[in-house]
Amino acid sequence: MNKDLSPFRVSNRDFAEEFRQRNWNIYNMHALEKRTLSYIAEVHGLSRERVRQIVVKAGRIMRFRKHLNKSDRQ
Repeated sequence: MNKDLSPFRVSNRDFAEEFRQRNWNIYNMHALEKRTLSYIAEVHGLSRERVRQIVVKAGRIMRFRKHLNKSDRQ
């Protein structure tokens, strides 16, 4: 009873890409547009705490990338 449900399947990559884009959008709203965590949470339908976690993680990634770029120049 193996039915091919391929039209209804969504790969994990699709989900990952969607969340990756959302997370960078959240980071940019906070870091560049200076939006509050509460405002961002309301817009994206998340808790304020989850938005804070996303911002902190994205900030860590940005600092790491900055560090990598600096070491590439030397």
